Amino acid sequence: MIAPIMRHAGEVSREMRYLLTGSYPAFVTDRNPAWTGDEVPVFVYHSVEPKEFAGEMEYLARNGYSTITVGELLSFLEWGIRPAQRPVMLTFDDGYASVWTEGGPILKKHGFVGVAFIVPDWIGRPGYLSWDEVRAMQESRMFDVQSHGLSHRIMQGAGEPDLKGIRYELVESKRVIEEQLPGHRVQDYCFPRAEGSEEAVLIARETGFRTAFWGVMNGRAVNRKGDSPYHIARLKHDFLVRLPGKNRKSMASVMWGKSIRRLKGQPYA
Repeated sequence: MIAPIMRHAGEVSREMRYLLTGSYPAFVTDRNPAWTGDEVPVFVYHSVEPKEFAGEMEYLARNGYSTITVGELLSFLEWGIRPAQRPVMLTFDDGYASVWTEGGPILKKHGFVGVAFIVPDWIGRPGYLSWDEVRAMQESRMFDVQSHGLSHRIMQGAGEPDLKGIRYELVESKRVIEEQLPGHRVQDYCFPRAEGSEEAVLIARETGFRTAFWGVMNGRAVNRKGDSPYHIARLKHDFLVRLPGKNRKSMASVMWGKSIRRLKGQPYA
């Protein structure tokens, strides 16, 4: 009981710090923002609540947004090539079963795609995906299955045991997923809890990963041309409905929704 309360308190504290320091983009904080076209927001989900998720996907579709792949994001970061008029990326952490059972049909309805960062050691646990479901996700082409580490280890520490552990997490997560998904290439990594180190980034590069996804980092919550593919910033999905568009939600409404989910004990609300 204490751990979830402490985790949520920490998340509230971080969000307040981001607001006060101007880390969030204009579309989150401004009353009437315009779409600039020079940035790509990446949104993070964990589990999927169907009614809420359906509403958010309807919002994207109704307002002309398109979801993009990691490859398309990389082209934007390196060359400034916009793959769509209003590109956004959807990512799903941890491998909750609801991402596929509840989220899959909704993505299919709109022709949207997302990246599923899974934890191999958690596959098959209650509430999480099975390997059969992971294979179905990848085969659907709606989801690109990538690595969230082998066991969700926090990728920090500069001592030799820490660096060996970090390398093991990366190499083994890649090996297990590729073994379970023959012909599929694992080359994108997401840091658990958005916590990592430059040593971990270097090891990710050395072990064949082309990207690393985080959270809000160094005062940056969106991605622009020239940003490093190993420092991809992400926002929580709540802020998706703050993107410019018809029926855009107020900040008060967004924060109230967060509070309700936290009271219900939803992960990383």
